[in-house]
Amino acid sequence: MRIPPDGQEKKLAESFGCTEVDILEVFKELNAASNSGEMPEDEYLSKFYSRFSKKRPESLDEARKPFINPEIYQPVDGMQEVVEELASNPKIKIFTLSNSIAPVAEVVRDSLLRLYPEFPPENVLISSLIGGSKAGDGKAFEELIERTGVDPKTTLFIDDDRAYSDKGRSFGLKTFQFVDEPVKGIPAVERFRDELRKVRLLS
Repeated sequence: MRIPPDGQEKKLAESFGCTEVDILEVFKELNAASNSGEMPEDEYLSKFYSRFSKKRPESLDEARKPFINPEIYQPVDGMQEVVEELASNPKIKIFTLSNSIAPVAEVVRDSLLRLYPEFPPENVLISSLIGGSKAGDGKAFEELIERTGVDPKTTLFIDDDRAYSDKGRSFGLKTFQFVDEPVKGIPAVERFRDELRKVRLLS
């Protein structure tokens, strides 16, 4: 999925009466602990509200509301067709591992399935919902391989973060860093298709 660079920060800044820079600073302080599973969602929300001197609603659903902005999640141009082609091949298993803090985990999952309806729901793995492991640490890949039963030698891991791709490679996975912008005039999804053809996942 594509999220505008200022999408979530802008929405939260409007809700909390602050600047997007303020939101980014709090994200930097709190998100790592949420993604790693060290900070439960209830504690995360309480600390987030307190940073802006706001009283946190007692209801968890009410406290989550400023974070729930499904309209900011957009499809990558041409990616829906790629997902459809991959999902239609019974020999191919597709999964997603997302580093999403607990308050937005469900909306991330729901948005992905809304934008890419062919994606198997049971294969959408959100870090904060499966024990807190992140794509950036080795434990996440160990859990992913154990949960899915995939063979690293025949698995392609795609991420837009070079560090995550490098970590996946250290576990024997084939990797591809997806950059969502044209390179030398070639659209991102076409470069992605070329990579999938190289590893014979698309014809």
